[in-house]
Amino acid sequence: MILQTDHLEKRYGKITAVNNLSISIPRKSVFGLLGPNGSGKTTTLGMILDVIEKSEGSFTWNIGEKGNERKKIGAILESPNFYPYLSAVENLKLVCKIKEVSYDLIDPILKQVGLFDRKEDAFKTYSLGMKQRLAIASALLSDPEVLILDEPTNGLDPKGIVEIREIIREIAEEGRTIILASHLLDEVQKVCTHFCVLNKGNLIYSGVVEELSKEKNRFQLRAENSDLLKLALENSNQISEWSEEELFFSVLIKKDSSIEVLMQELSSKNIFVNHLSQKTFNLEKKFIEILDQQL
Repeated sequence: MILQTDHLEKRYGKITAVNNLSISIPRKSVFGLLGPNGSGKTTTLGMILDVIEKSEGSFTWNIGEKGNERKKIGAILESPNFYPYLSAVENLKLVCKIKEVSYDLIDPILKQVGLFDRKEDAFKTYSLGMKQRLAIASALLSDPEVLILDEPTNGLDPKGIVEIREIIREIAEEGRTIILASHLLDEVQKVCTHFCVLNKGNLIYSGVVEELSKEKNRFQLRAENSDLLKLALENSNQISEWSEEELFFSVLIKKDSSIEVLMQELSSKNIFVNHLSQKTFNLEKKFIEILDQQL
């Protein structure tokens, strides 16, 4: 694990912003902190970056030399903030001086974030999406092992969201760990490998996106003779539940069975399925289920 938090808490007087948070973030993962506004996501990021003082608990980074972990982390916690009348190159040169890295890194990183053709234009002429991409470029200048992003697509139009999403994927493919906070379910489902759900400062769920990406035992079926298929499903020992939808039958295969066994059973009864699909997972539904369990 690249980061572990142990009973991490942040209190502001009587208000507990983050409560007893213990999570483990795998190395080279894209980890999403998911939750509604006010759930404690930004406060959590602030604590693990040591820009917000924790009230209780601890966290451990497993990167770099002890005491110098911050040098291996690139982070964007607020809205992109650069000198408005300076170009992208000029702004990044200032960042290079602060981080003590070579100017030679600027052009390759600007190409990576899709700003190379606009590198000489003033920051104030950039769209919000371009400003966000420049902020990511700035964070990448120190060649961080971990990139932390707080609501990276907040306020962007659909095109900007797709652009940032692709950049995040490319950065992850380089072997970096990415930790991002978001209230956008679609964003987390499409870019994250792991995620947790926070609500009112409490951890209420943690899991792997791939394991939830498909309801592995739920399928949609259709056959030419729907009456025969319905009768067969009613009498099948391979499924734990089924329902009739508008155009299909939805079936949940028992854990000790498989879709192949069900197909063989139907075939032996001369029922031939002309449509079979695995039902896809919807993070929005899962998120609502998780929140409902807390009520």
